[in-house]
Amino acid sequence: HTANKAMVNSFGSRAVVTIPSVICNDLVPLVADRYQQATRHQFGSVTELAWLGALLTETRLRLPAWGAVLCAEASRAGSLPGAMLCLAGHLLNAALVVALHQNWQDLTPKATTVLSLMGASAVVQWTCFWAAELALWATLLQQFPLQAPSFVRWLLLIAVMPCASLVNSLLFFIVPTLHALYHAAFVGELAYVCAPKGEAARGLAPGLDNLSPR
Repeated sequence: HTANKAMVNSFGSRAVVTIPSVICNDLVPLVADRYQQATRHQFGSVTELAWLGALLTETRLRLPAWGAVLCAEASRAGSLPGAMLCLAGHLLNAALVVALHQNWQDLTPKATTVLSLMGASAVVQWTCFWAAELALWATLLQQFPLQAPSFVRWLLLIAVMPCASLVNSLLFFIVPTLHALYHAAFVGELAYVCAPKGEAARGLAPGLDNLSPR
């Protein structure tokens, strides 16, 4: 949101860029708490798109400048347009799997070659991801007092990554986005909830600071 506001104040200037940061957070260990956190993140994406709509109708921002801000938001990881495209991709992949299962015997050699290339591309992406992950643990993260996974857990994570990635995308991205859309349309504001582990570290009883507005 800060980057988008900076673009608005510079009339859509492409000189404004976002700087990604590496965040290591173990304050949300439970699945229910992680889902609530994901819903808050996606609620922000929903309200960000509403804010962009208000920019077009309630300000004198010119259309090219507004379009630059819209493109920047749409290309952001976790944005509402990105979530909808991700959902569409999951649906298309599911339809492709069903179609392949029903027509596997009728595939031509060219279709088999295309599928092989798609599989090879997935393997390359998988390899690059884990190479980058291991490089982070071996370099940047060495300066922090983090407990690294055991060798067996590393192997388990690598082996189940294809299925775990799909479950993670659905449980902590797609479903929270739909939940946030419903909440914004039919409920209203989403109350901020502090992580219980963080409250305990600060010496607060759980629930004391969790009702402040967003």
